[in-house]
Amino acid sequence: MRNIKIGVLLFGGFTIPVIALLGLVWISITQMGTINNQSTIISTNWLPSVQLIERINTQTADLRNVESVHIISTDAAQIKQADQSIQNIKSEVNETLSAYEKLVSSDEESLMLQEFKKKYDNYLNIQKSLLALSEQNKNQEAKDLFLGTSRDAYRKYSDVLLKLSDLNELSATKASEYGDILYDESISLMMWVVVAVIIIVIFTGVLIAKNLTSSIKQVQDAMTKMADGDLTTRIDHLGKNELGVLAESYNKTASNLSNLTSQLVSVANNVAGSSETLASAMNQADHNSQNMLSQVEQIATALNEMSSTALEMSQNAANAETAANEAITNVEIGNKSLIKSNDISLKIGESITEATKLVNQLKEYSTEIGAVIEVINSISEQTNLLALNAAIEAARAGEAGRGFAVVADEVRSLAAKTQQSTIDIQEIITKLQTQAEKADQFMKSNTKLIDDSQQVANSVQEAFKGITESVNTISDVNSMVATAASEQSSVTEDISSNIALTVDIVNQNVLGIAESTNASRALAQESENQKKLLSVFRV
Repeated sequence: MRNIKIGVLLFGGFTIPVIALLGLVWISITQMGTINNQSTIISTNWLPSVQLIERINTQTADLRNVESVHIISTDAAQIKQADQSIQNIKSEVNETLSAYEKLVSSDEESLMLQEFKKKYDNYLNIQKSLLALSEQNKNQEAKDLFLGTSRDAYRKYSDVLLKLSDLNELSATKASEYGDILYDESISLMMWVVVAVIIIVIFTGVLIAKNLTSSIKQVQDAMTKMADGDLTTRIDHLGKNELGVLAESYNKTASNLSNLTSQLVSVANNVAGSSETLASAMNQADHNSQNMLSQVEQIATALNEMSSTALEMSQNAANAETAANEAITNVEIGNKSLIKSNDISLKIGESITEATKLVNQLKEYSTEIGAVIEVINSISEQTNLLALNAAIEAARAGEAGRGFAVVADEVRSLAAKTQQSTIDIQEIITKLQTQAEKADQFMKSNTKLIDDSQQVANSVQEAFKGITESVNTISDVNSMVATAASEQSSVTEDISSNIALTVDIVNQNVLGIAESTNASRALAQESENQKKLLSVFRV
């Protein structure tokens, strides 16, 4: 059995009991199914058959009772009611017989049912004669037939019903007894199968355990010796199963460990010498790294100061550029305002020119009005003379010219007022002409001032253009300075970051060198410990 694999042995050891148990389960299920079938037959066939037979018996007994009522009844209504009851009971009997026919399960039961139908039909034929006599009020003859031939026919088919009931009860009893027998046989069979399974399991387990124990004992002894440091022990051939493969693997492992131990001893000696050399080199590297770290930290400090200066210069340039932009904006606003002022001055000059024209026209109109006033004054003087002449003529006329004298006085008074008004108007026109002359002089003076203002505005506008160009130049220079300072600050920050990384790397190198120094010392110590540990093995 040593050439049989352990998996196959274990699989066989477990499979055989499982197969036996499956057989036991199959037998149990089969037997339980048979028992269940018997129980089902009892509950679905025999017992319902007995119940239906009892119902038929009860219904036919009710039929006999209604027949007796029909015979003794003398009232037509009672007889009709009895006829209806008889028909209803006969229908119920037929329905019950149809239900019972579906449950017939044997030839004997079928023959008995046919016999019952035959005798029941004979009884129904007798019933027809009996009911005919009762309907003819031949009650005594009907009674004699009811107690004679009809009763004999009733007893005959009742006896058949009784036999059918006994047959179904007997079949139910046999089915129950058969179920009990199957149950006892199933219990006995399962007990024998369980005993057989137990015997097979014990035999298989002992056989497998005996085969595996001896091989495992050899492997255990060899591995115990290996654990104690003996690498010279080898296991004999144990077959081709897993334990045989394990033994071969152990032998190879022991050989490899023996060779490896020899090599480790040699390597440990070499490591001890190399560790001392490495420790010396690490000490020198640590000293150099400390010097390098100090120099790098000084460079980082200088770069941080340079970065701060560049950042401050960039901020100042940005502020100057902002101020220059604001100055450009203000100059543009002033230039726009100056242009608007110049436009307004031009419009004012045009308005003054128009006003000058209007004043000149006003002077001309005043002169024309003066001429008209002179004409009016001349007319008023002539009117006054005419009125005076009229008054003189009226005085000469006496009473007849008194009314004309009054009119002449009024005309002369109006002429005097007109003359006075023309004098006042002439004075006003004289003043108006004087003011017009002054206004004309002011207009000419304002026109000259506006021309001077436009010349100054043009000069200021040219100056604003020059200022704008200068400020734009300053802004461009500031932008270049800010950009250069920002780039310098960015480069300085990058260099500073790289220096910081360099410092970190140098620190890591210092730590790594220190750890390497400690590791080399520990390695030397471990190599000594390894040599002591390897001295335990025998190779």
